[in-house]
Amino acid sequence: STVWELTLNVFWINASITMPIILSIVAIVISITTTAKQNRIALFELRYRCYSQLRTIRSFDASIYDCQDACLILKMFDALWGTNLANISNEEGLLQARCHMEKIVHDVLQRDFLFKHKFQTDFVDIVKYTQRILIDATSGIVNEEVQKELHRLCELFEKKDLSYMCKKLKI
Repeated sequence: STVWELTLNVFWINASITMPIILSIVAIVISITTTAKQNRIALFELRYRCYSQLRTIRSFDASIYDCQDACLILKMFDALWGTNLANISNEEGLLQARCHMEKIVHDVLQRDFLFKHKFQTDFVDIVKYTQRILIDATSGIVNEEVQKELHRLCELFEKKDLSYMCKKLKI
């Protein structure tokens, strides 16, 4: 009986020493795993926002290519980005357009950091030409040369870089 009590006593002493260590290790592993998953999700969301803005610019380009009506251009922008530029005054519309384009610039220009890839498309120019079309449209102007250049850049994006982005996003 004393050997049994001694063995049981040693077991409980060892268990009381090792159990907190094991539980700490399990807690650390769970914490690291959860953080890694959250980081992957956050990175996906940022990448997707960049991708989504570029796809929306591509849709905008396809919708307004050869369009000669500035009001229709603004309405297409409103439809794609959920703004209300076509129904407000020129100055207020210009301010809203610039603010909204800054958000697009922010999302798109993170692409190098987010994708760690050398893109063949000049995304700065895509955004710049989209901004120019929008600013011109708020002033009632349609510039065909700017539309053509945006269209060329969007086609280049679709041919050269879109598939890489989709692959990276697993879309």
